[in-house]
Amino acid sequence: MPSLKKNFTYNLVYQILIVLVPVLTTPYVSRVLGAESLGVYGFTASVAGYFLVFANLGFANYGNRSIAKVRNDKYQLRETFWSIYMLQILVGLVIVCIYLVVTLGIMRQNNIIFLVQGIIILSALFDTTWLFMGLEKFGIVIFRNTLIKILTLAAIFMFVKGPDDLLKYALIVPAGQLIGFIIVLPMAVKEVGKLKFNLKKSFQHFKPVLVLFVPMIAISLFTSMDTILVGIFSSAKQVAFYQLTSTILSMPKSVIGALGAVMLPRLAHTFANGNDNSSTNISVYMDNSIIFISFYSFAAMFGLIGVAPILANVFLGNGYGEVGYLLTIIATVIPIYAWGNLIRTQLLIPKSNDKPYVISIVLGAITNVTLNLILIRFLGALGGVIATVLTEYVLATYVMVYCAKDIHYSRYGMMSGVFISIGIIMAIVTRLIGIKMGYGVVTLMVQVIVGMFIYLSFTLVYLKKSKNKLFSELSLKVLGYKII
Repeated sequence: MPSLKKNFTYNLVYQILIVLVPVLTTPYVSRVLGAESLGVYGFTASVAGYFLVFANLGFANYGNRSIAKVRNDKYQLRETFWSIYMLQILVGLVIVCIYLVVTLGIMRQNNIIFLVQGIIILSALFDTTWLFMGLEKFGIVIFRNTLIKILTLAAIFMFVKGPDDLLKYALIVPAGQLIGFIIVLPMAVKEVGKLKFNLKKSFQHFKPVLVLFVPMIAISLFTSMDTILVGIFSSAKQVAFYQLTSTILSMPKSVIGALGAVMLPRLAHTFANGNDNSSTNISVYMDNSIIFISFYSFAAMFGLIGVAPILANVFLGNGYGEVGYLLTIIATVIPIYAWGNLIRTQLLIPKSNDKPYVISIVLGAITNVTLNLILIRFLGALGGVIATVLTEYVLATYVMVYCAKDIHYSRYGMMSGVFISIGIIMAIVTRLIGIKMGYGVVTLMVQVIVGMFIYLSFTLVYLKKSKNKLFSELSLKVLGYKII
Protein backbone atom coordinates (compact mmCIF):
# COMPACT_ATOMS: atom_id res chain seq x y z
CA MET A 1 0.00 0.00 0.00
CA PRO A 2 1.51 3.37 -1.05
CA SER A 3 2.44 5.71 1.79
CA LEU A 4 -0.09 8.46 2.48
CA LYS A 5 2.57 10.49 4.30
CA LYS A 6 4.93 10.22 1.33
CA ASN A 7 2.23 11.09 -1.22
CA PHE A 8 1.00 14.03 0.84
CA THR A 9 4.59 15.26 1.19
CA TYR A 10 5.02 15.05 -2.60
CA ASN A 11 1.82 17.01 -3.10
CA LEU A 12 2.65 19.53 -0.40
CA VAL A 13 6.07 20.23 -1.92
CA TYR A 14 4.41 20.75 -5.29
CA GLN A 15 1.72 22.97 -3.77
CA ILE A 16 4.49 25.09 -2.23
CA LEU A 17 5.93 25.41 -5.74
CA ILE A 18 2.48 26.39 -7.00
CA VAL A 19 2.48 29.13 -4.37
CA LEU A 20 6.01 30.28 -5.17
CA VAL A 21 5.48 30.60 -8.94
CA PRO A 22 2.67 33.19 -8.65
CA VAL A 23 4.61 34.92 -5.87
CA LEU A 24 7.46 35.38 -8.35
CA THR A 25 5.52 35.92 -11.58
CA THR A 26 2.40 37.88 -10.61
CA PRO A 27 4.21 41.02 -9.36
CA TYR A 28 6.43 40.92 -12.45
CA VAL A 29 3.66 40.29 -14.98
CA SER A 30 1.28 42.83 -13.41
CA ARG A 31 3.98 45.49 -13.80
CA VAL A 32 5.35 44.67 -17.27
CA LEU A 33 2.01 43.89 -18.96
CA GLY A 34 -0.18 46.38 -17.12
CA ALA A 35 -3.80 46.00 -16.07
CA GLU A 36 -5.20 46.40 -19.62
CA SER A 37 -3.13 43.62 -21.23
CA LEU A 38 -3.55 41.44 -18.15
CA GLY A 39 -7.31 41.89 -18.47
CA VAL A 40 -7.23 40.72 -22.11
CA TYR A 41 -5.20 37.69 -21.05
CA GLY A 42 -7.61 36.93 -18.22
CA PHE A 43 -10.66 37.16 -20.50
CA THR A 44 -9.26 34.95 -23.28
CA ALA A 45 -7.86 32.44 -20.79
CA SER A 46 -11.27 32.19 -19.13
CA VAL A 47 -12.98 31.43 -22.44
CA ALA A 48 -10.36 28.78 -23.27
CA GLY A 49 -10.71 27.41 -19.76
CA TYR A 50 -14.44 27.06 -20.30
CA PHE A 51 -13.87 24.86 -23.36
CA LEU A 52 -11.19 22.94 -21.46
CA VAL A 53 -13.84 21.89 -18.96
CA PHE A 54 -15.80 20.29 -21.81
CA ALA A 55 -12.67 18.57 -23.14
CA ASN A 56 -11.91 17.15 -19.70
CA LEU A 57 -15.52 16.13 -18.98
CA GLY A 58 -15.32 14.14 -15.74
CA PHE A 59 -12.24 12.13 -16.75
CA ALA A 60 -10.01 13.28 -13.87
CA ASN A 61 -12.22 12.14 -11.00
CA TYR A 62 -13.80 9.22 -12.86
CA GLY A 63 -10.48 7.92 -14.18
CA ASN A 64 -8.79 8.34 -10.80
CA ARG A 65 -11.57 6.47 -9.01
CA SER A 66 -11.86 3.72 -11.65
CA ILE A 67 -8.12 3.01 -11.66
CA ALA A 68 -8.01 2.94 -7.84
CA LYS A 69 -10.69 0.23 -7.80
CA VAL A 70 -8.93 -2.14 -10.26
CA ARG A 71 -5.25 -1.38 -9.68
CA ASN A 72 -4.57 -4.83 -8.18
CA ASP A 73 -5.69 -6.56 -11.40
CA LYS A 74 -3.26 -5.97 -14.30
CA TYR A 75 -5.73 -7.09 -16.98
CA GLN A 76 -8.54 -4.92 -15.64
CA LEU A 77 -6.11 -2.04 -15.22
CA ARG A 78 -5.04 -2.11 -18.88
CA GLU A 79 -8.59 -2.49 -20.17
CA THR A 80 -9.95 0.27 -17.93
CA PHE A 81 -7.19 2.73 -18.79
CA TRP A 82 -7.34 2.36 -22.57
CA SER A 83 -11.13 2.37 -22.77
CA ILE A 84 -11.31 5.61 -20.76
CA TYR A 85 -8.35 7.25 -22.50
CA MET A 86 -9.63 6.55 -26.03
CA LEU A 87 -12.94 8.16 -25.10
CA GLN A 88 -11.00 11.12 -23.71
CA ILE A 89 -9.18 11.59 -27.03
CA LEU A 90 -12.40 11.43 -29.07
CA VAL A 91 -14.13 13.98 -26.86
CA GLY A 92 -11.07 16.25 -26.87
CA LEU A 93 -10.85 16.34 -30.67
CA VAL A 94 -14.50 17.35 -30.97
CA ILE A 95 -14.09 20.18 -28.45
CA VAL A 96 -10.92 21.50 -30.14
CA CYS A 97 -12.83 21.77 -33.44
CA ILE A 98 -15.76 23.58 -31.80
CA TYR A 99 -13.39 26.01 -30.04
CA LEU A 100 -11.70 26.92 -33.33
CA VAL A 101 -15.05 27.57 -35.01
CA VAL A 102 -16.26 29.77 -32.15
CA THR A 103 -13.09 31.81 -31.52
CA LEU A 104 -11.96 32.24 -35.13
CA GLY A 105 -15.37 32.39 -36.78
CA ILE A 106 -17.50 34.27 -34.25
CA MET A 107 -15.18 36.27 -31.96
CA ARG A 108 -14.03 39.48 -33.65
CA GLN A 109 -11.30 40.58 -31.26
CA ASN A 110 -8.07 39.03 -29.99
CA ASN A 111 -8.30 36.13 -32.47
CA ILE A 112 -4.58 35.33 -32.31
CA ILE A 113 -4.62 35.32 -28.50
CA PHE A 114 -7.65 33.03 -28.56
CA LEU A 115 -5.88 30.69 -30.99
CA VAL A 116 -2.81 30.47 -28.76
CA GLN A 117 -4.93 29.93 -25.64
CA GLY A 118 -6.51 26.99 -27.48
CA ILE A 119 -3.31 24.99 -26.96
CA ILE A 120 -4.48 24.35 -23.40
CA ILE A 121 -7.53 22.52 -24.81
CA LEU A 122 -5.32 20.47 -27.14
CA SER A 123 -3.26 19.41 -24.13
CA ALA A 124 -6.31 17.63 -22.66
CA LEU A 125 -5.90 14.92 -25.33
CA PHE A 126 -2.60 13.86 -23.73
CA ASP A 127 -3.53 14.10 -20.04
CA THR A 128 -3.01 10.73 -18.32
CA THR A 129 -2.23 12.02 -14.83
CA TRP A 130 -5.44 10.45 -13.50
CA LEU A 131 -3.86 7.02 -14.09
CA PHE A 132 -0.95 7.73 -11.74
CA MET A 133 -3.21 9.36 -9.18
CA GLY A 134 -5.43 6.27 -9.14
CA LEU A 135 -2.33 4.11 -8.69
CA GLU A 136 -1.20 6.52 -5.93
CA LYS A 137 2.08 7.05 -7.80
CA PHE A 138 2.15 10.76 -7.15
CA GLY A 139 5.90 11.04 -7.66
CA ILE A 140 5.51 10.82 -11.45
CA VAL A 141 2.80 13.48 -11.54
CA ILE A 142 4.76 15.77 -9.23
CA PHE A 143 7.93 15.35 -11.31
CA ARG A 144 6.07 16.35 -14.45
CA ASN A 145 4.31 19.30 -12.84
CA THR A 146 7.47 20.57 -11.13
CA LEU A 147 9.49 20.41 -14.35
CA ILE A 148 6.85 22.35 -16.27
CA LYS A 149 6.45 24.96 -13.53
CA ILE A 150 10.18 25.65 -13.48
CA LEU A 151 10.42 25.88 -17.28
CA THR A 152 7.34 28.11 -17.45
CA LEU A 153 8.75 30.39 -14.76
CA ALA A 154 12.05 30.73 -16.60
CA ALA A 155 10.31 31.40 -19.93
CA ILE A 156 8.15 34.19 -18.48
CA PHE A 157 11.15 36.09 -17.14
CA MET A 158 13.14 35.50 -20.33
CA PHE A 159 10.54 36.47 -22.93
CA VAL A 160 7.90 38.71 -21.30
CA LYS A 161 9.36 42.22 -21.08
CA GLY A 162 6.48 44.63 -21.77
CA PRO A 163 2.81 45.09 -22.84
CA ASP A 164 3.70 44.05 -26.41
CA ASP A 165 4.69 40.60 -25.14
CA LEU A 166 1.11 39.61 -24.28
CA LEU A 167 1.12 37.00 -27.07
CA LYS A 168 4.30 35.42 -25.70
CA TYR A 169 2.83 35.27 -22.20
CA ALA A 170 -0.37 33.71 -23.55
CA LEU A 171 1.72 31.06 -25.37
CA ILE A 172 4.06 30.08 -22.54
CA VAL A 173 1.54 28.68 -20.05
CA PRO A 174 -0.55 26.41 -22.35
CA ALA A 175 2.53 25.28 -24.30
CA GLY A 176 4.16 24.18 -21.04
CA GLN A 177 1.05 22.22 -20.11
CA LEU A 178 0.99 20.46 -23.48
CA ILE A 179 4.68 19.51 -23.33
CA GLY A 180 4.27 18.21 -19.79
CA PHE A 181 1.43 15.86 -20.69
CA ILE A 182 3.31 14.56 -23.75
CA ILE A 183 6.34 13.76 -21.57
CA VAL A 184 4.24 11.66 -19.18
CA LEU A 185 2.27 9.77 -21.86
CA PRO A 186 5.00 7.15 -22.62
CA MET A 187 5.26 6.46 -18.87
CA ALA A 188 1.53 5.74 -18.78
CA VAL A 189 1.78 3.33 -21.72
CA LYS A 190 4.68 1.53 -20.03
CA GLU A 191 2.67 1.28 -16.80
CA VAL A 192 -0.43 -0.38 -18.30
CA GLY A 193 0.86 -2.15 -21.41
CA LYS A 194 0.13 -1.89 -25.13
CA LEU A 195 -3.01 -0.37 -26.58
CA LYS A 196 -6.21 -2.36 -26.22
CA PHE A 197 -8.95 -0.45 -27.99
CA ASN A 198 -12.61 -1.41 -27.86
CA LEU A 199 -14.92 1.36 -29.02
CA LYS A 200 -17.96 -0.26 -27.41
CA LYS A 201 -16.28 -0.44 -24.00
CA SER A 202 -15.05 3.12 -24.35
CA PHE A 203 -18.58 4.41 -24.83
CA GLN A 204 -19.75 2.39 -21.82
CA HIS A 205 -17.80 4.91 -19.75
CA PHE A 206 -19.51 7.88 -21.37
CA LYS A 207 -22.58 7.99 -19.11
CA PRO A 208 -20.71 7.86 -15.75
CA VAL A 209 -18.12 10.32 -17.09
CA LEU A 210 -20.97 12.59 -18.14
CA VAL A 211 -22.47 12.39 -14.64
CA LEU A 212 -19.18 13.66 -13.17
CA PHE A 213 -19.01 16.25 -15.95
CA VAL A 214 -22.11 18.00 -14.63
CA PRO A 215 -20.29 19.23 -11.50
CA MET A 216 -17.23 20.10 -13.60
CA ILE A 217 -19.22 22.37 -15.91
CA ALA A 218 -21.01 23.78 -12.90
CA ILE A 219 -17.69 24.49 -11.16
CA SER A 220 -16.49 26.28 -14.29
CA LEU A 221 -19.46 28.62 -13.95
CA PHE A 222 -17.98 30.01 -10.76
CA THR A 223 -14.31 29.81 -11.79
CA SER A 224 -14.39 30.97 -15.42
CA MET A 225 -17.82 32.47 -16.00
CA ASP A 226 -17.41 35.03 -13.23
CA THR A 227 -14.27 36.41 -14.90
CA ILE A 228 -16.07 36.47 -18.26
CA LEU A 229 -19.03 38.34 -16.75
CA VAL A 230 -16.71 40.89 -15.13
CA GLY A 231 -15.20 41.39 -18.60
CA ILE A 232 -18.64 41.83 -20.19
CA PHE A 233 -20.22 44.12 -17.58
CA SER A 234 -17.13 45.99 -16.39
CA SER A 235 -13.66 47.06 -17.54
CA ALA A 236 -10.48 45.13 -18.34
CA LYS A 237 -8.97 46.67 -15.20
CA GLN A 238 -11.73 45.16 -13.07
CA VAL A 239 -11.04 41.78 -14.72
CA ALA A 240 -7.39 42.13 -13.69
CA PHE A 241 -8.37 43.00 -10.10
CA TYR A 242 -10.71 40.02 -9.87
CA GLN A 243 -8.27 37.57 -11.45
CA LEU A 244 -5.38 38.71 -9.26
CA THR A 245 -7.56 38.29 -6.18
CA SER A 246 -8.49 34.77 -7.30
CA THR A 247 -4.84 33.96 -8.03
CA ILE A 248 -3.73 34.94 -4.53
CA LEU A 249 -6.63 32.99 -2.99
CA SER A 250 -5.63 29.89 -4.97
CA MET A 251 -2.36 29.74 -3.00
CA PRO A 252 -3.84 28.73 0.39
CA LYS A 253 -6.58 26.70 -1.35
CA SER A 254 -3.96 24.61 -3.16
CA VAL A 255 -2.83 22.96 0.09
CA ILE A 256 -6.41 21.83 0.72
CA GLY A 257 -6.48 20.46 -2.82
CA ALA A 258 -3.30 18.49 -2.16
CA LEU A 259 -4.94 16.65 0.72
CA GLY A 260 -8.00 15.82 -1.36
CA ALA A 261 -5.88 14.58 -4.27
CA VAL A 262 -4.04 12.13 -2.00
CA MET A 263 -7.07 10.89 -0.07
CA LEU A 264 -9.48 10.31 -2.98
CA PRO A 265 -7.77 7.23 -4.52
CA ARG A 266 -6.92 5.78 -1.09
CA LEU A 267 -10.53 5.98 0.08
CA ALA A 268 -11.92 4.80 -3.28
CA HIS A 269 -9.67 1.72 -3.00
CA THR A 270 -10.71 1.17 0.64
CA PHE A 271 -14.43 1.44 -0.13
CA ALA A 272 -14.14 -0.84 -3.20
CA ASN A 273 -12.10 -3.52 -1.39
CA GLY A 274 -13.80 -3.40 2.00
CA ASN A 275 -12.86 -5.72 4.85
CA ASP A 276 -13.39 -5.85 8.60
CA ASN A 277 -10.97 -2.98 9.18
CA SER A 278 -12.35 -0.68 6.46
CA SER A 279 -14.72 1.28 8.70
CA THR A 280 -11.99 1.89 11.26
CA ASN A 281 -9.49 2.98 8.59
CA ILE A 282 -12.00 5.36 7.01
CA SER A 283 -12.82 6.89 10.40
CA VAL A 284 -9.12 7.45 11.13
CA TYR A 285 -8.54 9.01 7.70
CA MET A 286 -11.47 11.39 8.22
CA ASP A 287 -10.39 12.38 11.75
CA ASN A 288 -6.88 13.21 10.62
CA SER A 289 -8.10 15.19 7.61
CA ILE A 290 -10.62 17.22 9.62
CA ILE A 291 -8.04 18.14 12.26
CA PHE A 292 -5.62 19.27 9.58
CA ILE A 293 -8.09 21.36 7.57
CA SER A 294 -9.51 22.98 10.72
CA PHE A 295 -6.05 24.01 11.92
CA TYR A 296 -4.86 25.13 8.48
CA SER A 297 -7.94 26.80 7.00
CA PHE A 298 -8.56 29.19 9.90
CA ALA A 299 -4.87 30.10 9.96
CA ALA A 300 -4.98 30.83 6.22
CA MET A 301 -8.19 32.85 6.43
CA PHE A 302 -7.23 35.12 9.32
CA GLY A 303 -3.63 35.34 8.15
CA LEU A 304 -4.74 36.60 4.73
CA ILE A 305 -7.21 39.04 6.28
CA GLY A 306 -4.43 40.42 8.48
CA VAL A 307 -1.91 41.06 5.70
CA ALA A 308 -4.23 41.75 2.73
CA PRO A 309 -3.61 45.52 2.21
CA ILE A 310 0.17 45.25 2.62
CA LEU A 311 0.33 42.05 0.56
CA ALA A 312 -1.52 43.64 -2.37
CA ASN A 313 0.80 46.65 -2.39
CA VAL A 314 4.05 44.67 -2.05
CA PHE A 315 2.95 41.81 -4.27
CA LEU A 316 1.37 43.77 -7.13
CA GLY A 317 2.71 47.31 -6.90
CA ASN A 318 0.94 50.67 -7.08
CA GLY A 319 -2.49 50.82 -8.68
CA TYR A 320 -3.75 47.55 -7.23
CA GLY A 321 -4.96 48.79 -3.85
CA GLU A 322 -8.48 47.51 -4.53
CA VAL A 323 -7.14 43.95 -4.56
CA GLY A 324 -6.28 44.25 -0.84
CA TYR A 325 -9.90 45.10 -0.06
CA LEU A 326 -11.16 42.22 -2.23
CA LEU A 327 -8.76 39.78 -0.54
CA THR A 328 -10.11 40.68 2.90
CA ILE A 329 -13.59 39.62 1.79
CA ILE A 330 -12.75 36.55 -0.28
CA ALA A 331 -10.46 35.10 2.44
CA THR A 332 -13.57 34.22 4.46
CA VAL A 333 -14.30 31.44 1.96
CA ILE A 334 -11.26 29.31 2.89
CA PRO A 335 -12.63 27.29 5.87
CA ILE A 336 -15.98 26.49 4.26
CA TYR A 337 -14.23 25.60 1.00
CA ALA A 338 -11.98 23.24 2.98
CA TRP A 339 -14.94 21.45 4.55
CA GLY A 340 -16.78 21.15 1.24
CA ASN A 341 -13.68 19.84 -0.53
CA LEU A 342 -13.05 17.29 2.23
CA ILE A 343 -16.57 15.85 2.04
CA ARG A 344 -16.55 15.70 -1.76
CA THR A 345 -13.11 14.09 -2.14
CA GLN A 346 -13.16 11.82 0.91
CA LEU A 347 -16.77 10.69 1.11
CA LEU A 348 -18.97 11.34 -1.91
CA ILE A 349 -16.63 10.67 -4.85
CA PRO A 350 -14.73 7.67 -3.34
CA LYS A 351 -18.06 6.00 -2.45
CA SER A 352 -19.37 6.63 -6.00
CA ASN A 353 -22.12 8.63 -4.32
CA ASP A 354 -22.33 10.96 -7.29
CA LYS A 355 -25.92 12.22 -6.98
CA PRO A 356 -25.48 14.49 -3.92
CA TYR A 357 -22.10 15.57 -5.28
CA VAL A 358 -23.68 16.63 -8.57
CA ILE A 359 -26.66 18.30 -6.87
CA SER A 360 -24.40 20.33 -4.58
CA ILE A 361 -22.26 21.63 -7.43
CA VAL A 362 -25.25 22.44 -9.65
CA LEU A 363 -26.90 24.25 -6.74
CA GLY A 364 -23.70 26.23 -6.26
CA ALA A 365 -23.49 27.06 -9.96
CA ILE A 366 -27.08 28.32 -10.10
CA THR A 367 -26.44 30.45 -7.02
CA ASN A 368 -23.19 31.81 -8.45
CA VAL A 369 -24.48 32.72 -11.90
CA THR A 370 -27.59 34.36 -10.43
CA LEU A 371 -25.57 36.43 -7.96
CA ASN A 372 -22.94 37.33 -10.58
CA LEU A 373 -25.57 38.60 -13.03
CA ILE A 374 -27.03 40.78 -10.28
CA LEU A 375 -23.89 41.98 -8.49
CA ILE A 376 -21.17 42.32 -11.15
CA ARG A 377 -23.25 44.76 -13.19
CA PHE A 378 -23.22 47.22 -10.28
CA LEU A 379 -20.13 46.30 -8.24
CA GLY A 380 -17.64 44.95 -10.80
CA ALA A 381 -14.92 42.76 -9.27
CA LEU A 382 -16.41 43.22 -5.79
CA GLY A 383 -19.66 41.68 -7.02
CA GLY A 384 -17.76 38.64 -8.30
CA VAL A 385 -16.00 38.23 -4.95
CA ILE A 386 -19.24 38.42 -2.95
CA ALA A 387 -20.87 35.90 -5.30
CA THR A 388 -17.93 33.51 -4.90
CA VAL A 389 -18.09 33.60 -1.10
CA LEU A 390 -21.85 33.07 -0.92
CA THR A 391 -21.68 30.28 -3.49
CA GLU A 392 -19.11 28.29 -1.53
CA TYR A 393 -21.23 28.57 1.61
CA VAL A 394 -24.31 27.26 -0.21
CA LEU A 395 -22.35 24.43 -1.82
CA ALA A 396 -20.60 23.28 1.35
CA THR A 397 -23.70 23.61 3.54
CA TYR A 398 -25.61 21.20 1.31
CA VAL A 399 -22.99 18.42 1.45
CA MET A 400 -22.39 18.96 5.17
CA VAL A 401 -26.10 18.51 5.90
CA TYR A 402 -26.27 15.49 3.58
CA CYS A 403 -23.32 13.79 5.33
CA ALA A 404 -24.38 14.73 8.87
CA LYS A 405 -24.87 11.04 9.73
CA ASP A 406 -21.34 10.17 8.62
CA ILE A 407 -19.51 13.02 10.37
CA HIS A 408 -20.08 14.00 13.99
CA TYR A 409 -19.47 17.74 13.64
CA SER A 410 -19.90 18.43 17.36
CA ARG A 411 -16.74 16.41 17.99
CA TYR A 412 -14.70 19.13 16.29
CA GLY A 413 -16.69 22.19 17.43
CA MET A 414 -14.59 23.17 20.44
CA MET A 415 -11.33 22.81 18.52
CA SER A 416 -12.61 24.92 15.60
CA GLY A 417 -13.86 27.59 18.01
CA VAL A 418 -10.41 27.86 19.57
CA PHE A 419 -8.74 28.14 16.14
CA ILE A 420 -11.19 30.93 15.24
CA SER A 421 -10.45 32.85 18.45
CA ILE A 422 -6.69 32.56 17.95
CA GLY A 423 -7.10 33.57 14.30
CA ILE A 424 -9.00 36.73 15.23
CA ILE A 425 -6.21 37.75 17.61
CA MET A 426 -3.62 37.08 14.89
CA ALA A 427 -5.55 39.13 12.30
CA ILE A 428 -5.98 42.12 14.64
CA VAL A 429 -2.30 42.17 15.62
CA THR A 430 -1.04 41.85 12.03
CA ARG A 431 -3.39 44.60 10.83
CA LEU A 432 -2.16 46.92 13.60
CA ILE A 433 1.44 46.19 12.57
CA GLY A 434 0.55 47.16 9.00
CA ILE A 435 -1.05 50.43 10.11
CA LYS A 436 1.89 51.29 12.37
CA MET A 437 4.75 50.39 9.99
CA GLY A 438 3.19 51.34 6.64
CA TYR A 439 3.57 49.67 3.24
CA GLY A 440 6.74 47.72 2.50
CA VAL A 441 8.40 44.33 2.24
CA VAL A 442 9.77 44.58 5.80
CA THR A 443 6.27 45.23 7.13
CA LEU A 444 4.92 42.16 5.34
CA MET A 445 7.73 39.98 6.70
CA VAL A 446 7.12 41.20 10.26
CA GLN A 447 3.39 40.55 9.87
CA VAL A 448 3.96 36.99 8.66
CA ILE A 449 6.49 36.13 11.39
CA VAL A 450 4.42 37.63 14.21
CA GLY A 451 1.22 36.11 12.87
CA MET A 452 2.73 32.62 12.64
CA PHE A 453 4.18 32.93 16.13
CA ILE A 454 0.83 33.94 17.62
CA TYR A 455 -1.16 31.22 15.87
CA LEU A 456 1.29 28.37 16.52
CA SER A 457 2.13 29.28 20.11
CA PHE A 458 -1.49 29.84 21.18
CA THR A 459 -2.52 26.61 19.43
CA LEU A 460 0.16 24.61 21.25
CA VAL A 461 -0.92 26.11 24.58
CA TYR A 462 -4.53 25.10 23.91
CA LEU A 463 -3.61 21.58 22.80
CA LYS A 464 -1.37 21.08 25.81
CA LYS A 465 -4.02 22.31 28.23
CA SER A 466 -6.82 20.29 26.63
CA LYS A 467 -4.67 17.18 26.00
CA ASN A 468 -6.37 16.82 22.62
CA LYS A 469 -6.19 13.11 21.83
CA LEU A 470 -6.99 13.41 18.12
CA PHE A 471 -4.24 15.98 17.51
CA SER A 472 -1.78 13.98 19.60
CA GLU A 473 -2.37 10.85 17.53
CA LEU A 474 -2.10 12.82 14.29
CA SER A 475 1.24 14.37 15.30
CA LEU A 476 2.55 10.89 16.14
CA LYS A 477 1.66 9.61 12.67
CA VAL A 478 2.89 12.63 10.74
CA LEU A 479 5.96 13.66 12.76
CA GLY A 480 6.85 10.36 14.43
CA TYR A 481 6.36 11.74 17.95
CA LYS A 482 3.66 13.33 20.08
CA ILE A 483 3.98 17.10 20.41
CA ILE A 484 1.56 17.25 23.36
